[in-house]
Amino acid sequence: MVEARITVELPAELVKRAQAVGLSLDNVTSELIELVEKRVAKKEALQRLQEIMSELDQIPDEEKPSEEEIIELVREVRREQAAQRDARTEG
Repeated sequence: MVEARITVELPAELVKRAQAVGLSLDNVTSELIELVEKRVAKKEALQRLQEIMSELDQIPDEEKPSEEEIIELVREVRREQAAQRDARTEG
């Protein structure tokens, strides 16, 4: 695995505010990783959506799915994803 080491410099005022409310800045690595993972997932989803749009553009108009069909497919995928999340949470 390729790893990257990141040094974060926070504004002194932010550090003071964090210390004033008892927030430790020593263990924020996992939170930063989670933030980066969420941003990467959003970018990946956007790229995939753009790929799908490009593929749809190449389909002849008479063969393209209707807006209603696309909406129903999206809902179906979301239901499947929710079921998978629920199964992981329960298991």
